[in-house]
Parts: sequence; C-alpha cells; structure tokens
Amino acid sequence: MTRLGLPSLAVAAIAAAALAGCVPGRGESPADAPVAPAESDAEGVERCSPAVEALVGSIAGGLDSGVAISNAWTVRSREFDSVYFTSARVDREGGAGETATWATLAPEGGQFLFAVTELARESGDFPADESFDGGSDGVRESQRCARVR
Repeated sequence: MTRLGLPSLAVAAIAAAALAGCVPGRGESPADAPVAPAESDAEGVERCSPAVEALVGSIAGGLDSGVAISNAWTVRSREFDSVYFTSARVDREGGAGETATWATLAPEGGQFLFAVTELARESGDFPADESFDGGSDGVRESQRCARVR
C-alpha cells in the first residue's frame, strides 16, 4: 500500500472538490454575487423591498403640484403589526432630493397613507399619525435604502 503525505492528500481533496462542483464561487456569475451597500451606514437595508408601483402612485397622487418622488423603498415594521414604512427621495423646486417617509397598512396599494416625517407632511396632503416617528422600527431602514440603493 502506498503511503500518501499530507501535501498529496490536500491536493487530492481540492481536486475532488473541484470535480464535484464544491469549490466556492464556481459556476457563479458576477450577477449572482451579493452586492454590498455603497455606504457604511447601510445597516438594515437587507429588510428593504422596492415599493410597488401602486404604492408609489398613491403617494404621488397626494403630493402637491411641483413635487415628485423617486427611489421608493418599503420596510415592514417589527414594532407595529401590519405597518410598512416607505421612504423616497422628494424632488421639488428649491429642494435638494431630501428623503421623506410615509406609513401604510397596505403596501400593495397604498391605502391608509400617513406622513411620518415633516417633509412628507410638507410635500402633500397626508395625515400624520403621532404613533410613528423617526425612531420607529423600519423608518431609518427605509430611509437608508432610499439614500443608498
């Protein structure tokens, strides 16, 4: 019986893994690789989902003339049952693309929209709900997504 040394065993194990397709990264294209957020303050962005078109339309329908939104992201709150926070960049005359946040109970259609931030209140006709503020779970995460992604 031939005795293999440790280096020979390591080479044999790597070759067997490669043949079996077990080498990390093998068969992955760059598009399959996870994308890291562009900024270091991106904590919580894994909870974000792009806001659905119907929700964006509902928000846009309540905005004042000359105000538009873009890059809207939604996060389900862990603090409130059935509450979703959506943040978006607000573009208006004299504004610099600041981020506003709304709360909804229906992220698929945008019914029951409430202004969470002052900018959301100033940008359109949305009632405020004092239950929600900038410290509510999901607000900061959705704001980060609107800024980072």
